[in-house]
Amino acid sequence: MVWIMGAIWREVSTVRNMDRQERNGKLTSTSVGRASKRRFSIVSQRLWLVIVGILTILTIGRFALIQLRSGIIPSAPSAAIIDQASLTHPNQEFVALASAILETAGYQVDVYTGAEITVEFYKDLATHGYRLIVFRTHSSDIDPTGEIGLFTSELYREDHWVMEQIRGRLAYGHTIPDAQGPNYFAIVPAFIREDMRGRFDDTLLIIGGCKTLASPQLAEAFLDRGASAVVGWDDVVDLAHNDRAILRLLLAIVGEKMSLQEAVPRTTIDIGPDPVYHSWLAAYIRQGE
Repeated sequence: MVWIMGAIWREVSTVRNMDRQERNGKLTSTSVGRASKRRFSIVSQRLWLVIVGILTILTIGRFALIQLRSGIIPSAPSAAIIDQASLTHPNQEFVALASAILETAGYQVDVYTGAEITVEFYKDLATHGYRLIVFRTHSSDIDPTGEIGLFTSELYREDHWVMEQIRGRLAYGHTIPDAQGPNYFAIVPAFIREDMRGRFDDTLLIIGGCKTLASPQLAEAFLDRGASAVVGWDDVVDLAHNDRAILRLLLAIVGEKMSLQEAVPRTTIDIGPDPVYHSWLAAYIRQGE
């Protein structure tokens, strides 16, 4: 707690010093504009992570106190964080905070990053019995079908996974649209339905990636394999905004015990839509949930 309060104090002091300089006329109009942009950056990016840390600690204390008073020792459901995007855009703060939120709520957490996210990894994902899975991933509508695909970190090879390619279970492309670089395999809805092993056990899937709910096909494929709901974005999303929103969503679901129908709107109110691409967080829920 001490280091968190110290971080807040340092950031607030920086903003106050800028305000003082503006009032004393020590900043030019150009500098004032830069100072304003810096204040926005501090509040929306660095300070937000500190605020999430505080909320997590407060939630930890409340949750632990309730457990101690009730004398109930809860079972330990398992969760996974799949950080495929760390291949190009690592964010250790996100992984650490997301893990802390989940572990505080009683989850055993497995973290998968970078090169671990292969086609074979996705084939076995439903066999692990996870109750909640957080994806931080590159995703896109992939030619020629336009289906939404989740990228792996496995480099594309024409002579690899040949039958899956022929049957339309795998696609490939750049992890970032219009970017230069190698192609990677991506799984599409047919892969989820036909090539995955096992079934999800009413698993909640939070898919932090571009366009993951731009159309229902991807979510429907996961629901057909046993997932209870899929949360995602209706368009392109900036990864920094995605990370802030997913942390707030996790805190609402497992920390504040909100239903998904409550947690998604709460997250949107607190974090807002993507300021660059104007995408919105959405949920696709199995009927009867």
